[in-house]
Amino acid sequence: MKYIIVKPIINKANIVGYEVVDSCGEVKRFKLADLYKLIEAGLVDCKIVNDFDGNKHILYDVNRCPHLEDVYYIKSRIVNNGELVGYVCKLKDTEYKLTPTRLWELASENRVANIKAIVINNRPVINGDGLDMEYIDTIEINT
Repeated sequence: MKYIIVKPIINKANIVGYEVVDSCGEVKRFKLADLYKLIEAGLVDCKIVNDFDGNKHILYDVNRCPHLEDVYYIKSRIVNNGELVGYVCKLKDTEYKLTPTRLWELASENRVANIKAIVINNRPVINGDGLDMEYIDTIEINT
């Protein structure tokens, strides 16, 4: 039986699983570890990529999931001692601080305006799409 990813299951700003629909139209929920096994078995039409820290991320066709309506907008970058540690993003009227990894996950689901999540040499990269990432406001923190 083949599955299509419908949407992520999010707990405290982290993806903990995914809601999927099977070929009979039944909606199911899978934890990440279980979904990875299904993907590796070729039962889900998507890919797994690893980030620089070795964390797994799932890439899937969000055009099959048109109900993902909420779009984030990048307001600024957060830099600590010269190293990028996160982003401040706005969703509707609320601001969120997101790690680069979380922003990449959202961008891979087409949920962030003006950027794309791409994979270069099997590594996730955030790329501006009509937005020059260098000109985003920067918040410096020094800890």
